[in-house]
Parts: sequence; C-alpha cells; structure tokens
Amino acid sequence: MRRLRILLQSRYLFKVVFVVVLVGCILFTKFFSFHSKYLGDETVFYGVVMDSQIDGDRLILTLKAKEKLFIYYYFSSEMEKNKYCDYLNLGDIISVTGSLSIPSNSTVFHQFNYRKYLYYRGIYYIVMAQNIKVVRHNTNLAYFFKNKIRKRLEHIDETGYLRTFILGDKDYLNPTFIKVYQENGISHLFAISGMHITFITSILFFILKNVTYHKRLSYVIVSGILIYYLFLTNYSASIVRTVVMFLLSGVDECFHFKMKKIDLVLITFIIISIFKPFILYDIGFQFSYSISFFLILFSKKINNVNGRFWRGLYTSCFCFLVSIPICIFYFHQINLLSCLFNLLMIPLVSFVVFPFSLIAFLLPNLAFFYKVVIHFLEYINLFF
Repeated sequence: MRRLRILLQSRYLFKVVFVVVLVGCILFTKFFSFHSKYLGDETVFYGVVMDSQIDGDRLILTLKAKEKLFIYYYFSSEMEKNKYCDYLNLGDIISVTGSLSIPSNSTVFHQFNYRKYLYYRGIYYIVMAQNIKVVRHNTNLAYFFKNKIRKRLEHIDETGYLRTFILGDKDYLNPTFIKVYQENGISHLFAISGMHITFITSILFFILKNVTYHKRLSYVIVSGILIYYLFLTNYSASIVRTVVMFLLSGVDECFHFKMKKIDLVLITFIIISIFKPFILYDIGFQFSYSISFFLILFSKKINNVNGRFWRGLYTSCFCFLVSIPICIFYFHQINLLSCLFNLLMIPLVSFVVFPFSLIAFLLPNLAFFYKVVIHFLEYINLFF
C-alpha cells in the first residue's frame, strides 16, 4: 500500500500518461474508424429499447441490437401514437421491420453534421421503420425503475424542465427557450454537472451519516446510487466525468492516498478516454472537462480573491475565457455579457431551480412553487 501511495503521488506520471492517451485516442479515432456489423440490406432488426422520444407524429428509438441503431417511425394517427405511449417501454425487446439508411452529411460547411454526431456515439445506421412489434416486455429491474421515474416526471411537468434537471434530457424543452439560453451563454447550466452531483451526494451523505458511521460503507452506497444515476441519464458525457471523478475521490479518501486534485482529473480523463475514445468529440465533455481542469489548476488564485461577489465574478469570467474556443468552433458566436448573466444565473439555478426540481419530483403536491420558479427563469432570460 505504501509503494502504491508513493506511485500515485508521483509528480509527472499522470501528466505523461495523459498526453500519451490523448494523442493515442486522437490517432485511433481519426485512422481506425469502426465498421457496421450490418451489410446494409437487412430488413428485420431485434433488440432492446434503450431510449425513446416522441416528437410530434414521429417516434425515435435507440435500439441495442448487433450495434446501436436509431429507429424512426411515423404514426399514422393520434390513436396509434397514444397506443405506443402506453404500450412501449424502455427495456422491451422489439422487432422492427424497415430499411437501413446512412445518416445525412452536412451540406453547409461547418454546420451541424448529423452523420458525424451519430458516428461519435457509436451509431452507423438509422432505420426507417414500417412496423414495430413488442416481442417481450421489460423484465429488467433497472429499466423498470427508469420507466417509473420517466413517467412520473412527464406527469408532474410537461415543459421538460424537470427531465432536464433530473435526467439531463433537453429534448423536451421549448426550442425557443433553448435558443434564448444559448444566446445568453448559460445553456451549460442545463447540463447535469458537478454542481448537481455535489448537491445530490451531500444530501445522501447527510442521510447516511445518521444511519451509519462507517465511512467506506457510505461511499459504497453513494457510489452505487451514482452508477445507477449514470444509467438513468443515458451515460451523459458530463455525468460520466463527474461520477468517475467522485469514485476516484472516494477511493483516495477511504485509503488515504492523498492524491492531488489535478491528478484525479487527469486519471478521470485517462480512464474515460480509454473506454470511450470518441467521447473526446462530445461538446458536453469538452466544456465540462476543460472548465473543471482549469478551475482546479488555478484554484489557489481564485481562492485568493477577496469577497464572495468578486470571487464569483472572477470565476465566471475565468470559465467564460476557457469556453471561448469551444463556443467559437461549434457555435460561431459568443456573448460578451455572459459573465454577468452567469453571475446571476449560476446561484439561481444551483440554489433555487435545481433544489426545487428535486422537491417537485419527490413531493408533486409542491410542484406549483417549482413552476413559479421556472416561469421566473424564463421571464428573466427573455428580458436579457
């Protein structure tokens, strides 16, 4: 254990491994592309429903078959749409009849490339479905609770904010407000991140502290809950980073390795990149990792700023500067006032909106207060 502690406290080890893994992942993703297990002429597909979304008259499924597939199915009537809402659940094994097609490429230079977007998520083909049949309904306990949670969220709140703050799913938000949040430079607050995980783990540790004084047992229980939370959020890139970071910090805390935070961040990157090299191209991962990395790297300078307001403003400006290259590359625009917006919105979302989201989920009778908070959030962003 002593030798391991000395190794983990090495000054240069993880820096060198980080550079090697980063270069290796870039070379791997650029020169060793994955190929589909399908020939392209198949018409029947069997698999497990991993995710589902209804967009108007269109059903969108993520199917775990020989490989991940995106399924598109158009409803012929409102009655059929309601039938699928009640009949089809996550975890169901289904049979899909349809034709494979390769997603469309971007036709405008530097605009959104749908084919590349899916490719980086391990999806080579989409299926235009003519018929979907449930072979066997879900018997998996993990999917059972996931279905229950999703339906509870839909019942409490139809605007999609609750799904966004609890599950990190922004697909149900009003596109108008998504654009407003992007233009104000605060859209990152709607991605589940370290802020959300810290809030959740603080509550869990507070509860467990009154149940058991065994520190390691508490970490094991919280870690198990967070791993299931990963499953609930469909392994969102920012959540994967945060949860892996928590697990490593827990091991460090329990076994007293006394590792530096910056080394924990580097190990987190190394582990995730080795198992999911294409995550390098996920915008959420790039934002989450780069901002976290530089905040920890310059934490001493930030903490030396006197006054809570000035420290908050300094942190907000710092995050803005770090995110500029990513914003320009992907969105071709930046909001110079986003530092001030974030100074106001980060406390509002962190200490008001997100806690009220959890309260509304646990106590639906108090959802009225949550809706008032959401209306205020929308109004103030429209005003800006």
